Amino acid sequence: MSFKTSSQGGHSAQVEMRLLCNGHAWRVVQLGPDFLHLETPVSHPPAAAELEMAVDGIARRWPVRLPEGIAATEHRVRLAEA
Repeated sequence: MSFKTSSQGGHSAQVEMRLLCNGHAWRVVQLGPDFLHLETPVSHPPAAAELEMAVDGIARRWPVRLPEGIAATEHRVRLAEA
């Protein structure tokens, strides 16, 4: 999912976020300090993962843990530091 943000200078940043885990990639629609919301939740056990955020095509990744895994019935996923 792409988001556009605007500043007073008129620049709209293109932001894309993904959760990467065990060869899978899921779109993230909201990111908080200890949680994220997936666009489409799936079932996945607790695991190490990476978050990827690309702003205007420049990507950054960092490790996270999914201490409770992902529930297919919940969009919200709890995160912990890796």
